[in-house]
Amino acid sequence: MVSPGVKFHYAGDGHNHWHFTDFDDYWIETLGGTDLRSAEKHGYCLEDNTTWAGLAGAAGVPTSPVYLGATSCGKGLPQALTVIEGLSRGWGDTYPLTLPDQAIDVTGLPDGRYRVGITADALGAVVEGDESNNTATMEISISGNTVTTYPATATGGLN
Repeated sequence: MVSPGVKFHYAGDGHNHWHFTDFDDYWIETLGGTDLRSAEKHGYCLEDNTTWAGLAGAAGVPTSPVYLGATSCGKGLPQALTVIEGLSRGWGDTYPLTLPDQAIDVTGLPDGRYRVGITADALGAVVEGDESNNTATMEISISGNTVTTYPATATGGLN
């Protein structure tokens, strides 16, 4: 369930389903916390397409996806007045890196170590059982055209 005023748009660009508009914010900052760049993914069709291994079999976690791409997000229904999409407990919605509008432009940043972060449901529009796990961060280093991630520095989210 979402709060009144939340925006959706129909993506007729080959996706042919409804997207939840401006669902998240992400950023890159210095390790001291100075914001350098930010971005947002402009639309999501929320669906259960990734299971979180650490939660498999836990109480309340469905063993099969509840929100499926074939039946969620008003697929093929540009005139829909009601759209169902969502994420089940223990499931995630992973997008491939090839999709547009989900990147931070790091052009001109000097080589070095940085922190990247993301806040899901940045507008607080989705009614959730737990709002405390919506932000995650991880350190990275940039060297020329190479980005190295440091998973041991990950905080927040489901960690």
